[in-house]
Amino acid sequence: MSSITTVRIKPLHLGVSETVSFNCADLSVKQTVTPEWASEAGYGKMDPIATYGRTSKTATINMIIVALNSSEAVELQESVDNLYKINYPVFAGAVGTLAAPPFFQVDVLQNRMSRTIKGYFTEVSIEPGSDQEIVPLLFEGKFYERRYNISLGMVVMHSEVPGWGAGGFNS
Repeated sequence: MSSITTVRIKPLHLGVSETVSFNCADLSVKQTVTPEWASEAGYGKMDPIATYGRTSKTATINMIIVALNSSEAVELQESVDNLYKINYPVFAGAVGTLAAPPFFQVDVLQNRMSRTIKGYFTEVSIEPGSDQEIVPLLFEGKFYERRYNISLGMVVMHSEVPGWGAGGFNS
């Protein structure tokens, strides 16, 4: 499989260098930029008075991952299990005080589509292939899914203040 279809998810809140990686058979990435405006009617004005609020950015990543053999199916299951785990926060102390919420860095298409995306997930949807009548593999007495459909909804947090300045666009 081509490495261009690899999606890497690094959990920044865990302070480890481990990433969860998926080699995708099919990949769809959608980024949405949403300028927010408030408008108010003014007496005698035909057009509303518009006030700019901010511009937010979201990303949706849909991927289909297929295991071609039993060793890939075992790796795929480990990656899916890790994706579940990294979506929980870090707690500290005996009373379980929140130390770090789940925050991620996602690299898609080896950064060819855009820079690294950082932010938090608003949705993680994982659908096993057996839900779509794709028979799991039996390997060493255990069943392993051969296919997963994974969808990630994400709010993108800007590392720098984006916008236009004297030197051009700051991304």
